[in-house]
Parts: sequence; C-alpha cells; structure tokens
Amino acid sequence: MHEAEIFLNAHGRTMIGWDEILEGGVSDKASIMSWRGLEGGIAAARSGHEVVMTPISHCYLNFYQSKNRDAEPFSFDGYVPLSNSYAIPVVPETLTPEEAKYIKGCQANLWAEYITSPQQAEWMLLPRLAAICEAQWMSKEARNYEAFLERLPYLTSYYEVLGYHYSNKRE
Repeated sequence: MHEAEIFLNAHGRTMIGWDEILEGGVSDKASIMSWRGLEGGIAAARSGHEVVMTPISHCYLNFYQSKNRDAEPFSFDGYVPLSNSYAIPVVPETLTPEEAKYIKGCQANLWAEYITSPQQAEWMLLPRLAAICEAQWMSKEARNYEAFLERLPYLTSYYEVLGYHYSNKRE
C-alpha cells in the first residue's frame, strides 16, 4: 500500500481505498471508504483521514429489499430494507466535531453481478437511493422516516411518469 500511495502521490493523485487499507498503515493523505461497518470510518476520521461512509448494512443496494426473497429478483445474499438505507448514520455520533469534519458523505453501491437488465438495476436502486440521498442531505435531527414514507407516493408518481421500475417494498 505504501508503494502504491507513493506512486499515486508522485503523479498528483490521492489514494482512496476500502477500509482494509487502514490495516496496512497508509498515510493521512489517503481517503477511506468505510464499507464493513461504521467502525472503519470512525477509526479513519479519528486518524485524520477523509472518509466516505458506505456501510454494507445501509448502502449496499444490490441486496434484497424484502424478507420475502421469492418476491424479488435473485440477488446477493443480504438484506437492506428501505428503512436501513434511510437510517444511515452519515456522521457517527461517537465522533467529536473535530473528527466529524473528516466525513465527506456517503455512497450507495449497486454491484451488478446479478443484475440482468437496466430495469432490474432501477428496481434495486429505487427508492432506496432517494432514502440515502435524503439521509445525507438532512441532519440526523431533521430526518423523519415516517414523513419520508408519506412523501414517497409523490416521488414514485414521478418514477411512473418517467417509466422507471421501482420497488414497493417498505419493510
């Protein structure tokens, strides 16, 4: 990791890597993508690394949206309901204000190994992507999942006008 980082820095680039790179002792210049949970992002922010939160429990939109897997397209063996996506702690509460400034935001992921069509990709993304966007844009105190669900029919009406395929799973 050190050699790769030296090479990137020498060419005007900055290293970004999944949270595993923290185990190799990268410099403070490297940015971290915290996917295995919140812990990697917390540790990275406390060490002065810029962080993009993308925990598997909230942001992996290639997982099932419902406990009834038979009602969904075949997918990765995981479960991320709409409520989890909305509840992402973009800035974990355990960070001090000084540490929190290293959190740059969050990222949704859609790994496509089992995606067989653009329509299926839309179905996996929507409306969970909207939930993650709202969670990132709003403070934790301002978020209200019930209010999000009340507004959701307006959003899905736009999906329908645009011909998008979306999930109606609300578990």
